[in-house]
Amino acid sequence: MFLSKILCAFSHYLCLNFIKFIMFKEDIKRKLNLLSEIGFSLCMIDRRHLVVSGVKRINTLNTQFIKLKIGAETVEICGKSLEINQIGGGDVLVCGVISEVKFEQ
Repeated sequence: MFLSKILCAFSHYLCLNFIKFIMFKEDIKRKLNLLSEIGFSLCMIDRRHLVVSGVKRINTLNTQFIKLKIGAETVEICGKSLEINQIGGGDVLVCGVISEVKFEQ
């Protein structure tokens, strides 16, 4: 019971931070006078949690490497104990020890 309360509170924490990030993203779009949608975005909450928005497909998934298709590019996430904790609506929450994030054309 105690563990489920902690997990629920942590999930709410991530959700609130993601909502703050979305609000921040809208402010940036307005300040840069961007009329179109931003294709993708990354929000690294800490070294253990990364939210990627605009995901089209999961190309590769294992505990040390995740490769996601985002538009015409791919993003590669390297680390240890990696897993996709939540996925939906083009948003992916990656959890684990994240050591590297890189892009490929």
